[in-house]
Amino acid sequence: MRKNPTGKVVVNSKAYGEHERAPRGSKSKAVLNPAMRAHGRRLRKSNIPAKLIVDALQPFRENFKGGMLWQKLVKHFAA
Repeated sequence: MRKNPTGKVVVNSKAYGEHERAPRGSKSKAVLNPAMRAHGRRLRKSNIPAKLIVDALQPFRENFKGGMLWQKLVKHFAA
């Protein structure tokens, strides 16, 4: 995604190929419902312990191919 001189954003999507669109939030402001706000608060709280664990394991993760560790940790702490 990149901006061109007119202020439009150039994107490349599978459905429509490369095309221009207005920047997100420029037409109307997004309104979040209460469930989405609550999920955002839970997500911020679950990132803290997940980051502690990932940082502690990082020195031992040489040639690590799996990428689901972060998602699984956040999911378990968010429950």
